[in-house]
Amino acid sequence: MSEWMNPPQREVPFVFGSASTTSGYYALEDAGRANAAETLSHHQREATLWYRALTLHLDAQQGKWPPLPDGGSELQRYARNTQIDLLALSLCSSKAALDMILAGYYSVGWAAIRHCAEVSIHCHYLAHFPATYQLYYAREDESEDPPRCRQMVDQIKSCHRNDDSPTARTYGESLESIYTLWRLMSLGVNQQDKV
Repeated sequence: MSEWMNPPQREVPFVFGSASTTSGYYALEDAGRANAAETLSHHQREATLWYRALTLHLDAQQGKWPPLPDGGSELQRYARNTQIDLLALSLCSSKAALDMILAGYYSVGWAAIRHCAEVSIHCHYLAHFPATYQLYYAREDESEDPPRCRQMVDQIKSCHRNDDSPTARTYGESLESIYTLWRLMSLGVNQQDKV
């Protein structure tokens, strides 16, 4: 692949029809593209970093994951597949978040960022509690859902409560940072003017 790629040249597909059908969408699309151009003129570095993050995420999704220790148990392999499925959804949310924020649709963008943070917590949770992978797929008995984010963070940290190493402390702090981001994005979605 060439190091420098041109942006896609094909047009984004649109529904064609009478103005009474399409004018609302086209007006919002024009406004969104104008907002994106203005935002990029002030935040090129940040947008470029997000583009790079998307590329790294996609590369990881298409690449090979490190093997599980000793090949992993059957539960660990199922949990790993669930993590991969969740991260694929997160990749889509990350692109949507960038598109929405550039266009000025902040609440929708924050909701997509919240989803990315939530996926991260779920992936950490699955690494610690692989038997819960079943909660992420359709099943006959749907009486139990995955725990809420705060519960997951607390349960993961409880697995390390007797570990006073700097690594364990840093890990707990990183989980709290992810949770804080998730909580702030939740507030942003619901109360945009209070964040």
